[in-house]
Amino acid sequence: MSTAVGLAGDPLFCDVESRKAHDDQLAAALAHAFSSRTSVEWEERLTSVDVACVEVTRLSPEEALLGAFGQDHSFVSEAEHPVHGLLPRLAPLIRFSRSATTVGPPCTLGDRTDAILAEVGRTPEQIADLRARGIVA
Repeated sequence: MSTAVGLAGDPLFCDVESRKAHDDQLAAALAHAFSSRTSVEWEERLTSVDVACVEVTRLSPEEALLGAFGQDHSFVSEAEHPVHGLLPRLAPLIRFSRSATTVGPPCTLGDRTDAILAEVGRTPEQIADLRARGIVA
């Protein structure tokens, strides 16, 4: 890495002890070096010499996953919403070789209430009572 950032051969940084002893100078030298190129250039330069480095994106997770990057990498699929029409949705991030993982339609507010209440043991009569009392909609 010292060659990639232009510090090779500097006696102040030639070994661990020297780097520790000259920590402030090393920080200043690295700051100067890193300000001389763009993040993309540093990513290319450092990864080419097996130094882990990646440019930080300024996109929000939503922009990254639902935007062009997500579409290019199959993170997005489309689903039909009953009110709003066709919408982008995150595709399943895990795929199985012997079973299909699909993206179903988005739900509307309250459209799964009865099924969820039934799943936790409420009877149709109890669900109707909860609705009549305005506890669930």
